[in-house]
Amino acid sequence: MSIIKKIVSTVAACAVSIISFAALPFGGACADEPSLHMRVALVPVSDTRVRADIIFDGFPDFSTAGFRVQFGSGYDIVFQHSAPKYSMGTCAGFSILTTTAGTNTVFVAASSGHDMDCNGSFISLYVDKNVNYDPFTSTANIIFTSTPNASDMIAIKSGSIIVSPDNLEDLDNPIMTGSIEYMIGDATGNNGVDARDSTAILSAISDNGGVPIAVADILDTYTTYMPNAKCAEAADVNKDGYISSVDSQLVLSYYADMGAEIPYSGIIGTMDIYEIY
Repeated sequence: MSIIKKIVSTVAACAVSIISFAALPFGGACADEPSLHMRVALVPVSDTRVRADIIFDGFPDFSTAGFRVQFGSGYDIVFQHSAPKYSMGTCAGFSILTTTAGTNTVFVAASSGHDMDCNGSFISLYVDKNVNYDPFTSTANIIFTSTPNASDMIAIKSGSIIVSPDNLEDLDNPIMTGSIEYMIGDATGNNGVDARDSTAILSAISDNGGVPIAVADILDTYTTYMPNAKCAEAADVNKDGYISSVDSQLVLSYYADMGAEIPYSGIIGTMDIYEIY
């Protein structure tokens, strides 16, 4: 989804300490960049429901976790018995409880009898859009805080603490300020994908001197190339970080399949969410 933001910020962090975002190999990171990474990836489930995947990266094995996930006012947390409260990810051996912890906030408490590698999607929470939903209220952030009786933490079996409110210097936990829901392949912003989107991609490449466009370079200026697109990533249909003629061809192939009523199983035409940090 937004891996390209990490590419930008990893380079910039070495010079100006810009907070980074998604997963990237750590071998090339500068020495003082945080080595532990947590984030929330938002995924559309239906027109009204969104899944919030809690992602760990770079963590050592651990057996205890307690932290909060705070959602924006555009979401209502799903706790109904008829709908999933969460789904297990990389650490299915953990016991996990989720409870409300203040306005639109979920407290996640987890434990295991032994330290486990939990990197990847730890758990998924679910929220429903409400009448306040817009790009600025559709946020989800991981928070570490303390109460008079307990402190949020991630720790190993011996009790040694990896992360706590007093130990956040090694944690990269960027703040999401908004999100944009978009259709993959919709370069024209009309909530559909057809040959016009293929043309829009080719036009953008032409305006760039005939060479592919690095999505990371136009995160804030993409409307120069695609005036009506909802975000730059809408045109990067193969998710390789570049808007190229390959993307245009894939969009045109999708449109041809739809016109010929040929079954299609790829991601073009599906909804995705671009998180803003």
